[in-house]
Amino acid sequence: MKKLGIISIAIALLAIGVIASAFLKRSKETTIPELIITPMVTKLAPGESIVTFPEPVEGTPEPNPRLTVIAKIRDAATGEPVIASRVILGGEVIAEDVSEFKFTLPGEVLDYVFLEVQAPGYEEWKIGFRHHLSHSRTYPLQVNLVPRSTKPVPQA
Repeated sequence: MKKLGIISIAIALLAIGVIASAFLKRSKETTIPELIITPMVTKLAPGESIVTFPEPVEGTPEPNPRLTVIAKIRDAATGEPVIASRVILGGEVIAEDVSEFKFTLPGEVLDYVFLEVQAPGYEEWKIGFRHHLSHSRTYPLQVNLVPRSTKPVPQA
């Protein structure tokens, strides 16, 4: 009889632990929201765009919001990863020989900050960022590089 009582108590304690663990896990997930936003992208020319982020969300602004951009570089035709020889942000090289990269900008960028991606055999890709955020956000960016034309140039 004592064995049955001990087993019942052990099962009850295990059930309480599982429920508490699930609650704490759910509580952590809801207290640290990862905001992914969809910006407005205006195409200027092939390989050039301007990104403007929507107005700030409601609520108390953060003291130092940030925009984190996580980028993947792909061939526009095949979708296969491409190794970029240089990634330039605001005129400074931030990465070399990468197919993925990440950078962070302040929450307020009033003048455009341009991101350029260069890879051998591909047209240069360029995009400008401008935004005013009151909460930190993450923006997943797909960099689709267009292969350079391999057509021979006619001789005059």
